[in-house]
Amino acid sequence: MTNVLLRRLGLLVLSVFLLTACGKSPEKLILGKWQIETEVEVPSNNKNYRVTRRDIVISEYLANGSNMQTRRMIIKSTMRDGGPQRELEYAFDITASREWVMKDGTVLLKVVDTKSTPGYLKRDGVMVTNIDEKTQFFDSLKKPEDSILRGQAYQLKIISLDKDRFVFEADVSGTGKFERVTATRTNKILRDLVKD
Repeated sequence: MTNVLLRRLGLLVLSVFLLTACGKSPEKLILGKWQIETEVEVPSNNKNYRVTRRDIVISEYLANGSNMQTRRMIIKSTMRDGGPQRELEYAFDITASREWVMKDGTVLLKVVDTKSTPGYLKRDGVMVTNIDEKTQFFDSLKKPEDSILRGQAYQLKIISLDKDRFVFEADVSGTGKFERVTATRTNKILRDLVKD
């Protein structure tokens, strides 16, 4: 365990040194838009359900210390009780503004504001088009911004950062377990990446 930590620390120091030696500091390299896609299994108390969360994210780092993020969060719940498989899929579009600083090879983010709007709803692969049914469904759910509180802090442990790729470790699932994530430089907006 100690050797792994020492190796990671060594790689981190080396990557920060190389980035600085190449003329651009990490604080300058991170500026701009990054595209991130993750998928995690969501812990469930019911063994008959498999729940996954897929996030498609555009995250923009600004020189003034602001970070603007747009995200499509897709939740997919599959019932596996031995009978015919049943599936529920729904999405939220989320916008977040955050403050960021980089310190000791880590990007520290603090939530300033978060808002979400309901996206689509599918039952067994069929899009639900009835407005009342969709409204009732989304009204019964906890809104994402109720779990992403103002002032809440996140950290991204930088593994590598260059002009096109940003590799970091973060607690993507919310369980305290850090996972490796790769972001790629982009000029796209979220609407370019998602389809309803």
